[in-house]
Amino acid sequence: MTDIVLRKVTKRFGDLVVLPELDLTIRSGEFTVLLGPSGCGKTTLMRIIAGLEEVTSGEIVISGQDVTHTRASERDVAMVFQSYALYPHLSVAHNLGFPLKVRGEASAVIDAKVKKVAALLGLSALLQRKPKQLSGGQRQRVALGRAIIREPRIFLFDEPLSNLDANMREGVRSELIRFHADVRKTIVYVTHDQVEAMTMAQRIVVMHEGVIQQIGTAKEVYKKPANTFVAGFVGSPGMNLVPAVEIGRPIIGQDFSGSGEDVLLSAGRAALVGCRPENVRLGARSASGFAFTAKILSLQPLGASMMVDLETAGSRIVALTEWRDNNLEPGQAIDVCFPLEDVCYFNEAGARFD
Repeated sequence: MTDIVLRKVTKRFGDLVVLPELDLTIRSGEFTVLLGPSGCGKTTLMRIIAGLEEVTSGEIVISGQDVTHTRASERDVAMVFQSYALYPHLSVAHNLGFPLKVRGEASAVIDAKVKKVAALLGLSALLQRKPKQLSGGQRQRVALGRAIIREPRIFLFDEPLSNLDANMREGVRSELIRFHADVRKTIVYVTHDQVEAMTMAQRIVVMHEGVIQQIGTAKEVYKKPANTFVAGFVGSPGMNLVPAVEIGRPIIGQDFSGSGEDVLLSAGRAALVGCRPENVRLGARSASGFAFTAKILSLQPLGASMMVDLETAGSRIVALTEWRDNNLEPGQAIDVCFPLEDVCYFNEAGARFD
Protein backbone atom coordinates (compact mmCIF):
# COMPACT_ATOMS: atom_id res chain seq x y z
CA MET A 1 0.00 0.00 0.00
CA THR A 2 1.45 3.33 -1.09
CA ASP A 3 -1.08 5.96 -0.20
CA ILE A 4 -0.13 9.59 0.40
CA VAL A 5 -1.83 11.60 3.14
CA LEU A 6 -1.33 15.35 3.54
CA ARG A 7 -2.66 16.84 6.77
CA LYS A 8 -3.02 20.62 7.14
CA VAL A 9 0.01 21.18 4.90
CA THR A 10 0.91 24.87 4.74
CA LYS A 11 3.63 26.43 2.62
CA ARG A 12 4.69 30.04 2.92
CA PHE A 13 7.38 32.01 1.11
CA GLY A 14 7.83 34.96 3.43
CA ASP A 15 4.42 36.63 3.71
CA LEU A 16 3.10 34.80 0.66
CA VAL A 17 0.90 31.82 1.53
CA VAL A 18 1.09 29.35 -1.36
CA LEU A 19 -0.74 26.46 0.31
CA PRO A 20 -3.07 27.27 3.25
CA GLU A 21 -3.66 24.18 5.44
CA LEU A 22 -4.28 21.71 2.63
CA ASP A 23 -5.72 18.25 3.33
CA LEU A 24 -5.52 15.54 0.67
CA THR A 25 -5.43 11.75 0.50
CA ILE A 26 -4.06 10.07 -2.64
CA ARG A 27 -5.05 6.44 -2.72
CA SER A 28 -2.56 3.62 -3.18
CA GLY A 29 -2.13 2.65 -6.83
CA GLU A 30 -4.23 5.55 -8.06
CA PHE A 31 -3.49 7.82 -11.03
CA THR A 32 -4.21 11.26 -9.53
CA VAL A 33 -3.91 14.48 -11.51
CA LEU A 34 -3.39 17.87 -9.90
CA LEU A 35 -5.08 20.29 -12.30
CA GLY A 36 -5.11 24.06 -12.22
CA PRO A 37 -3.82 27.25 -13.82
CA SER A 38 -0.26 28.49 -13.47
CA GLY A 39 0.47 29.70 -9.95
CA CYS A 40 -2.23 27.63 -8.25
CA GLY A 41 0.30 25.72 -6.08
CA LYS A 42 0.14 22.32 -7.79
CA THR A 43 3.87 22.06 -8.55
CA THR A 44 4.76 23.26 -5.05
CA LEU A 45 2.50 20.53 -3.66
CA MET A 46 4.22 17.91 -5.79
CA ARG A 47 7.67 19.09 -4.69
CA ILE A 48 6.52 18.83 -1.07
CA ILE A 49 5.48 15.21 -1.66
CA ALA A 50 8.86 14.53 -3.29
CA GLY A 51 10.76 16.12 -0.41
CA LEU A 52 12.22 18.89 -2.56
CA GLU A 53 10.33 21.55 -0.60
CA GLU A 54 9.92 21.69 3.16
CA VAL A 55 6.49 22.38 4.59
CA THR A 56 5.97 25.42 6.77
CA SER A 57 3.61 23.34 8.88
CA GLY A 58 1.58 20.17 8.55
CA GLU A 59 2.28 16.49 8.08
CA ILE A 60 3.10 14.20 5.12
CA VAL A 61 2.46 10.48 5.51
CA ILE A 62 3.42 7.89 2.88
CA SER A 63 2.39 4.28 3.39
CA GLY A 64 1.59 5.02 7.03
CA GLN A 65 5.03 6.52 7.70
CA ASP A 66 5.52 10.16 8.62
CA VAL A 67 8.02 11.49 6.04
CA THR A 68 7.52 15.19 6.75
CA HIS A 69 11.20 15.62 7.57
CA THR A 70 12.57 12.67 5.56
CA ARG A 71 15.05 13.49 2.78
CA ALA A 72 13.92 13.18 -0.82
CA SER A 73 16.43 10.39 -1.50
CA GLU A 74 14.82 8.25 1.20
CA ARG A 75 11.19 8.57 0.05
CA ASP A 76 11.49 6.12 -2.89
CA VAL A 77 9.82 8.43 -5.39
CA ALA A 78 10.77 9.23 -8.98
CA MET A 79 10.04 12.67 -10.38
CA VAL A 80 9.94 13.83 -13.98
CA PHE A 81 10.32 17.59 -14.33
CA GLN A 82 9.31 20.00 -17.08
CA SER A 83 13.02 20.40 -17.77
CA TYR A 84 14.77 17.27 -18.99
CA ALA A 85 17.72 17.24 -16.54
CA LEU A 86 19.70 14.76 -18.68
CA TYR A 87 23.42 14.15 -18.42
CA PRO A 88 24.77 15.82 -21.61
CA HIS A 89 27.90 13.65 -21.82
CA LEU A 90 26.00 10.33 -21.60
CA SER A 91 24.18 8.50 -24.37
CA VAL A 92 20.46 7.83 -24.23
CA ALA A 93 21.16 4.27 -23.10
CA HIS A 94 23.45 5.43 -20.30
CA ASN A 95 21.01 8.16 -19.23
CA LEU A 96 18.24 5.57 -18.98
CA GLY A 97 20.39 3.08 -17.12
CA PHE A 98 22.12 5.51 -14.78
CA PRO A 99 19.71 5.10 -11.82
CA LEU A 100 20.18 1.32 -11.99
CA LYS A 101 23.97 1.66 -12.21
CA VAL A 102 23.97 3.83 -9.07
CA ARG A 103 21.84 1.15 -7.41
CA GLY A 104 24.49 -1.44 -8.29
CA GLU A 105 22.47 -3.68 -10.60
CA ALA A 106 24.26 -6.05 -12.99
CA SER A 107 25.08 -4.84 -16.50
CA ALA A 108 22.97 -7.54 -18.13
CA VAL A 109 19.95 -6.55 -16.05
CA ILE A 110 20.47 -2.88 -16.85
CA ASP A 111 20.76 -3.58 -20.59
CA ALA A 112 17.54 -5.63 -20.60
CA LYS A 113 15.58 -2.97 -18.71
CA VAL A 114 16.96 -0.17 -20.89
CA LYS A 115 15.84 -1.97 -24.06
CA LYS A 116 12.38 -2.61 -22.61
CA VAL A 117 11.83 1.02 -21.58
CA ALA A 118 13.31 2.30 -24.85
CA ALA A 119 10.85 0.16 -26.83
CA LEU A 120 7.97 1.44 -24.69
CA LEU A 121 8.80 5.07 -25.45
CA GLY A 122 9.98 4.75 -29.06
CA LEU A 123 13.66 5.32 -28.23
CA SER A 124 15.18 2.07 -29.49
CA ALA A 125 16.82 3.70 -32.53
CA LEU A 126 18.25 6.54 -30.43
CA LEU A 127 20.09 4.67 -27.68
CA GLN A 128 23.57 5.70 -28.85
CA ARG A 129 22.79 9.38 -29.31
CA LYS A 130 23.71 12.15 -26.89
CA PRO A 131 21.04 14.59 -25.61
CA LYS A 132 22.25 17.38 -27.92
CA GLN A 133 21.42 15.14 -30.90
CA LEU A 134 17.78 14.76 -29.81
CA SER A 135 14.70 16.90 -30.31
CA GLY A 136 12.93 18.39 -27.32
CA GLY A 137 10.28 15.68 -27.45
CA GLN A 138 12.87 12.93 -27.60
CA ARG A 139 14.70 14.36 -24.59
CA GLN A 140 11.45 14.44 -22.63
CA ARG A 141 10.85 10.77 -23.43
CA VAL A 142 14.33 9.93 -22.13
CA ALA A 143 13.49 11.75 -18.89
CA LEU A 144 10.25 9.76 -18.64
CA GLY A 145 12.12 6.53 -19.25
CA ARG A 146 14.69 7.28 -16.58
CA ALA A 147 11.90 7.57 -14.01
CA ILE A 148 10.08 4.47 -15.23
CA ILE A 149 13.17 2.29 -15.15
CA ARG A 150 13.71 2.92 -11.43
CA GLU A 151 10.43 1.18 -10.51
CA PRO A 152 9.85 3.40 -7.44
CA ARG A 153 6.77 3.12 -5.25
CA ILE A 154 5.53 6.56 -6.33
CA PHE A 155 5.82 8.40 -9.65
CA LEU A 156 5.58 12.18 -9.71
CA PHE A 157 5.14 13.87 -13.11
CA ASP A 158 5.38 17.65 -13.44
CA GLU A 159 3.86 18.53 -16.84
CA PRO A 160 6.11 15.99 -18.61
CA LEU A 161 4.38 16.24 -22.00
CA SER A 162 4.56 20.00 -22.42
CA ASN A 163 7.45 19.83 -24.90
CA LEU A 164 5.98 17.11 -27.13
CA ASP A 165 4.13 17.78 -30.37
CA ALA A 166 0.41 16.94 -30.51
CA ASN A 167 0.75 13.49 -32.09
CA MET A 168 3.54 12.39 -29.76
CA ARG A 169 1.65 13.79 -26.76
CA GLU A 170 -1.35 11.60 -27.58
CA GLY A 171 0.88 8.56 -27.99
CA VAL A 172 2.77 9.06 -24.74
CA ARG A 173 -0.52 9.70 -22.88
CA SER A 174 -1.75 6.31 -24.07
CA GLU A 175 1.52 4.67 -23.07
CA LEU A 176 1.35 6.18 -19.58
CA ILE A 177 -2.21 4.91 -19.13
CA ARG A 178 -1.14 1.41 -20.18
CA PHE A 179 1.97 1.66 -18.02
CA HIS A 180 -0.12 2.49 -14.97
CA ALA A 181 -2.50 -0.38 -15.73
CA ASP A 182 0.49 -2.75 -15.81
CA VAL A 183 2.39 -1.61 -12.71
CA ARG A 184 -0.48 -0.27 -10.53
CA LYS A 185 1.89 2.19 -8.87
CA THR A 186 0.75 5.44 -7.28
CA ILE A 187 1.09 8.27 -9.81
CA VAL A 188 0.69 11.99 -9.10
CA TYR A 189 0.60 14.03 -12.27
CA VAL A 190 0.63 17.85 -12.45
CA THR A 191 -0.80 19.68 -15.44
CA HIS A 192 -2.74 22.75 -16.51
CA ASP A 193 -3.94 20.82 -19.56
CA GLN A 194 -7.47 19.62 -18.90
CA VAL A 195 -7.32 17.15 -21.82
CA GLU A 196 -4.46 15.35 -20.09
CA ALA A 197 -6.38 15.38 -16.83
CA MET A 198 -9.67 14.17 -18.31
CA THR A 199 -8.12 11.36 -20.36
CA MET A 200 -5.59 10.02 -17.86
CA ALA A 201 -6.81 10.55 -14.30
CA GLN A 202 -8.72 8.17 -12.11
CA ARG A 203 -9.29 11.19 -9.86
CA ILE A 204 -8.73 14.86 -10.57
CA VAL A 205 -7.79 17.39 -7.88
CA VAL A 206 -8.73 20.85 -9.16
CA MET A 207 -6.73 23.64 -7.50
CA HIS A 208 -6.96 27.42 -7.51
CA GLU A 209 -4.82 29.83 -5.48
CA GLY A 210 -3.52 27.01 -3.31
CA VAL A 211 -6.96 25.74 -2.38
CA ILE A 212 -8.52 22.46 -3.54
CA GLN A 213 -11.75 23.31 -5.34
CA GLN A 214 -12.96 19.79 -6.12
CA ILE A 215 -11.82 16.16 -6.07
CA GLY A 216 -13.53 13.65 -8.32
CA THR A 217 -13.51 11.55 -11.46
CA ALA A 218 -13.37 13.25 -14.84
CA LYS A 219 -17.11 12.72 -15.24
CA GLU A 220 -17.90 14.15 -11.80
CA VAL A 221 -15.75 17.23 -12.31
CA TYR A 222 -17.16 17.84 -15.79
CA LYS A 223 -20.83 17.08 -15.20
CA LYS A 224 -21.14 18.37 -11.63
CA PRO A 225 -18.56 21.12 -11.06
CA ALA A 226 -18.39 22.13 -7.41
CA ASN A 227 -18.29 25.86 -8.19
CA THR A 228 -18.05 28.41 -10.95
CA PHE A 229 -14.25 28.23 -11.08
CA VAL A 230 -14.31 24.51 -11.88
CA ALA A 231 -17.21 25.03 -14.30
CA GLY A 232 -15.27 27.63 -16.26
CA PHE A 233 -11.82 26.07 -16.06
CA VAL A 234 -12.72 22.48 -16.95
CA GLY A 235 -13.97 22.07 -20.51
CA SER A 236 -12.87 23.60 -23.80
CA PRO A 237 -14.66 25.90 -24.04
CA GLY A 238 -15.79 26.06 -20.43
CA MET A 239 -19.34 25.92 -19.14
CA ASN A 240 -21.60 28.81 -20.08
CA LEU A 241 -22.49 30.77 -16.93
CA VAL A 242 -25.40 33.16 -17.36
CA PRO A 243 -27.03 35.32 -14.65
CA ALA A 244 -30.43 33.83 -13.91
CA VAL A 245 -32.08 37.25 -14.20
CA GLU A 246 -31.01 37.48 -17.86
CA ILE A 247 -32.75 34.30 -19.04
CA GLY A 248 -35.70 34.24 -16.66
CA ARG A 249 -37.64 31.26 -15.42
CA PRO A 250 -37.43 27.97 -17.33
CA ILE A 251 -40.20 26.82 -19.64
CA ILE A 252 -41.88 23.72 -18.22
CA GLY A 253 -44.11 21.89 -20.68
CA GLN A 254 -43.98 24.83 -23.17
CA ASP A 255 -45.31 27.44 -20.75
CA PHE A 256 -44.02 29.53 -17.89
CA SER A 257 -45.31 27.78 -14.80
CA GLY A 258 -44.81 28.04 -11.08
CA SER A 259 -42.67 24.89 -11.18
CA GLY A 260 -40.05 26.86 -13.08
CA GLU A 261 -39.68 29.17 -10.12
CA ASP A 262 -39.35 26.15 -7.85
CA VAL A 263 -36.23 25.08 -9.77
CA LEU A 264 -34.50 28.31 -8.87
CA LEU A 265 -35.67 28.23 -5.29
CA SER A 266 -34.77 24.60 -4.57
CA ALA A 267 -31.71 25.52 -2.50
CA GLY A 268 -31.75 29.27 -2.48
CA ARG A 269 -32.21 31.42 -5.58
CA ALA A 270 -29.63 30.70 -8.28
CA ALA A 271 -27.41 33.61 -9.18
CA LEU A 272 -26.04 31.78 -12.25
CA VAL A 273 -27.33 29.07 -14.56
CA GLY A 274 -24.67 26.91 -16.25
CA CYS A 275 -24.83 24.79 -19.41
CA ARG A 276 -22.06 23.05 -21.33
CA PRO A 277 -21.64 24.26 -24.96
CA GLU A 278 -22.44 20.84 -26.43
CA ASN A 279 -25.79 20.82 -24.58
CA VAL A 280 -26.96 24.22 -25.82
CA ARG A 281 -29.80 23.80 -28.33
CA LEU A 282 -30.10 26.29 -31.17
CA GLY A 283 -33.10 27.15 -33.30
CA ALA A 284 -35.67 25.30 -31.19
CA ARG A 285 -37.35 25.57 -27.82
CA SER A 286 -37.19 22.56 -25.55
CA ALA A 287 -40.27 21.21 -23.79
CA SER A 288 -38.38 21.74 -20.57
CA GLY A 289 -35.64 24.31 -20.34
CA PHE A 290 -34.48 27.94 -20.22
CA ALA A 291 -35.49 29.44 -23.58
CA PHE A 292 -34.39 32.87 -24.79
CA THR A 293 -33.18 34.72 -27.88
CA ALA A 294 -29.54 35.47 -28.65
CA LYS A 295 -27.56 37.11 -31.42
CA ILE A 296 -24.87 35.14 -33.31
CA LEU A 297 -21.53 36.93 -33.11
CA SER A 298 -19.26 34.52 -35.00
CA LEU A 299 -18.97 30.98 -36.34
CA GLN A 300 -15.85 28.84 -35.98
CA PRO A 301 -15.79 25.57 -37.96
CA LEU A 302 -13.94 22.82 -36.08
CA GLY A 303 -14.22 19.99 -38.56
CA ALA A 304 -17.10 17.77 -37.52
CA SER A 305 -18.59 20.52 -35.36
CA MET A 306 -18.91 24.27 -35.26
CA MET A 307 -18.39 26.63 -32.34
CA VAL A 308 -21.04 29.35 -32.29
CA ASP A 309 -20.42 32.53 -30.28
CA LEU A 310 -23.62 34.24 -29.14
CA GLU A 311 -24.70 37.17 -26.98
CA THR A 312 -27.83 37.64 -24.92
CA ALA A 313 -28.42 40.63 -22.66
CA GLY A 314 -24.96 41.16 -21.12
CA SER A 315 -23.66 37.60 -21.45
CA ARG A 316 -21.60 35.72 -24.02
CA ILE A 317 -22.58 32.13 -24.77
CA VAL A 318 -20.78 29.41 -26.70
CA ALA A 319 -22.60 26.54 -28.40
CA LEU A 320 -21.18 23.50 -30.20
CA THR A 321 -23.28 22.20 -33.06
CA GLU A 322 -23.06 20.16 -36.26
CA TRP A 323 -21.74 22.62 -38.83
CA ARG A 324 -22.88 20.75 -41.95
CA ASP A 325 -26.54 20.73 -40.96
CA ASN A 326 -27.29 24.37 -40.31
CA ASN A 327 -27.59 27.69 -42.12
CA LEU A 328 -26.41 29.95 -39.35
CA GLU A 329 -25.08 33.43 -40.12
CA PRO A 330 -23.31 36.08 -38.01
CA GLY A 331 -25.72 38.79 -36.89
CA GLN A 332 -28.68 36.40 -36.93
CA ALA A 333 -31.10 36.31 -33.99
CA ILE A 334 -31.83 32.76 -32.92
CA ASP A 335 -33.77 30.86 -30.29
CA VAL A 336 -31.51 29.29 -27.66
CA CYS A 337 -32.38 26.70 -25.03
CA PHE A 338 -30.60 25.35 -21.97
CA PRO A 339 -32.35 21.96 -21.37
CA LEU A 340 -33.23 21.50 -17.71
CA GLU A 341 -31.62 18.05 -17.56
CA ASP A 342 -28.28 19.59 -18.60
CA VAL A 343 -28.05 22.72 -16.45
CA CYS A 344 -26.29 23.44 -13.17
CA TYR A 345 -27.28 26.09 -10.64
CA PHE A 346 -24.83 28.25 -8.70
CA ASN A 347 -25.54 30.53 -5.76
CA GLU A 348 -24.17 34.02 -5.18
CA ALA A 349 -21.02 32.58 -3.58
CA GLY A 350 -20.36 30.57 -6.74
CA ALA A 351 -21.13 27.14 -5.23
CA ARG A 352 -23.23 24.65 -7.18
CA PHE A 353 -26.41 23.30 -5.63
CA ASP A 354 -28.83 20.58 -6.79
